Amino acid sequence: MNASNNIVAAIFAGALIGSPIGVFAADTTTKTPAETKAPAETKKPAQTKKSTAKADRLDVNTASLDQLKAIRGLDEAQAKKIVEGRPYKRRGELLSRKIVTQETYDKIKDRVSTRAPGTKAQTN
Repeated sequence: MNASNNIVAAIFAGALIGSPIGVFAADTTTKTPAETKAPAETKKPAQTKKSTAKADRLDVNTASLDQLKAIRGLDEAQAKKIVEGRPYKRRGELLSRKIVTQETYDKIKDRVSTRAPGTKAQTN
């Protein structure tokens, strides 16, 4: 009986210190949320966001004064200057023709585009 107690005690002690028996061993590794998701759930939304971002840009050649004023970074006076300076071939003309300042252009350049009738939006 003494020998069986020693064997049980040895197994229990081995389990506690992490012996190969490992009855009480737990998985102590932590996984990031991306590692725990299934492969179908780890799609990159950046492509979708990028393609919709171009579609959401406001055409400065056809936008109303109210639509231009709604762009964060443009005030009423700047929106009026944009309307009065039409047409634009490129959105960069807002800066080169001194319609807006560099600071304002940096704020709005990702929100505006120019479009000639019947063509796709220009993003340069």
